[in-house]
Amino acid sequence: MSKDFKLTKNLSENIENLKNKVFDKNGTIHYRKIINIESNFECYVIFNEGMINGDVINENVIKSLIYERNLSQDNFLEELAYSKIVAKSIKIETSEKEMIDSVLRGDSLVLFEGQIKALVIDTKEYSGRSIIEPQAESVIRGPREGFTEILIGNLEQIRRRINNPELKFEMMKMGRRSGTKIAICYVDDLVNDKILNELKKRMKKIDVDYVLSTAKIMEFIEDHPKSPFRTTGFTERPDVVCEKILDGKVAILCDGTPVAITIPYLFHECFESNEDNYSHYIYSSVNRVLRYLAFFIGCSTPALYVAACTFHRELIPTQLAMSIYLSRVGVPFPTFFECLAMLLVFEILREASVRLPKHVGSAISIVGALVLGDAAVKAKFVSAPMVIVIALTEISALVLSNMQEALIFLRFLFLISSSVLGLYGYIFSVMGVFIHLMAMKSFGINYMLYMGNLKMEDIFRTIFRAPWWRLRKRTKQIAKDSIKTSNDENLGDNNDDEEEN
Repeated sequence: MSKDFKLTKNLSENIENLKNKVFDKNGTIHYRKIINIESNFECYVIFNEGMINGDVINENVIKSLIYERNLSQDNFLEELAYSKIVAKSIKIETSEKEMIDSVLRGDSLVLFEGQIKALVIDTKEYSGRSIIEPQAESVIRGPREGFTEILIGNLEQIRRRINNPELKFEMMKMGRRSGTKIAICYVDDLVNDKILNELKKRMKKIDVDYVLSTAKIMEFIEDHPKSPFRTTGFTERPDVVCEKILDGKVAILCDGTPVAITIPYLFHECFESNEDNYSHYIYSSVNRVLRYLAFFIGCSTPALYVAACTFHRELIPTQLAMSIYLSRVGVPFPTFFECLAMLLVFEILREASVRLPKHVGSAISIVGALVLGDAAVKAKFVSAPMVIVIALTEISALVLSNMQEALIFLRFLFLISSSVLGLYGYIFSVMGVFIHLMAMKSFGINYMLYMGNLKMEDIFRTIFRAPWWRLRKRTKQIAKDSIKTSNDENLGDNNDDEEEN
């Protein structure tokens, strides 16, 4: 687009090129002609309606250009920019591409007769929703603020919480056509420079037409895109982002989306909740243990039930075995197909509850589950114990909303393995998943970091939430572990030392 526009000293020609070649068929671009008789110059103010502050343009830009007197004929652009026009930021621009980009961003462009330079004046004002609490990450005692779709406002929320000059915001653009602003946030004296450089290298390789959310960036930069386990974190809460970057991690924010990415992302973070930081450490520790238990129930219960009923009936107590046998009288399907069908039905109900409007989604999911479950048992399509097993599995999975993809994958993997080899198939599948997790890395950091040893310090940081007065030191693992990039390039040295906060 900017290749079609070459600035000349003929103002009319420049405006004609902008209207017919660059901003053609664009009704939001406005052109305001100004003739200053006193200072003897003619100019055009070009701005994008809907992205500008009208009062600033009217009072500070247009009025100054119309009524300004006694300007020097040689350097009147400098006088206007530095001593006449009142604005947050004014730049004398010579690049045609930057001129066009500035208009699209919401700045005002001022072109003058006889000049191959222009003024770019900051007049941006974006409309957006107010700051509210994220619905997917609500807390009882914590702050109620969440990110919005405005990048600058999101960075301001982080800056308010970390009032330190070491907090850095590196800006870049992504998307050949969208030109979306991306911000990389980190604390300079805490971040591992080699991890940061690796992130920048991966982001520079992203060559797409548009980037409208961090979800697309996430798929390009993660280490194991084919794995059901995520190696990049995401959140809508500024307090969570601040906590991550104060631990030495890096956050990525994108203009137009309220979701931030954090890297590196480790396995134990899947079981952490921002509510833990605002509740008593004993209560938070119990909740965290419950999440690990919910993870086991959510992915293993159907598989263990099918294995026990099909291959290992001797493991079931006699009374329970009789109850299960009587409940299955008249059910025409094997236990495996019965379980598989119920899981698929519940997944359909869950997906429907997400897509439907909020005021009817929850009601339909609850009513649908109750009605279908009761009708299926009465019609002898499934047994009553199977309904209980599937309901317990699905409820446990809701505890870990950020691991839905992994839980669904593991649930069906374990179920199929158990239906073929019984408990042996389940054990082999668990071993395979464990080996897969131990082999994974997130930007060179071992994905199962802290989970493979029995140090009390690591246990208090992962399985439990230790009291703040006990955690007096900041771990150096993220910054100092021996890690490698995708090019087998060392990012750090093996060191488990700690430093005081």
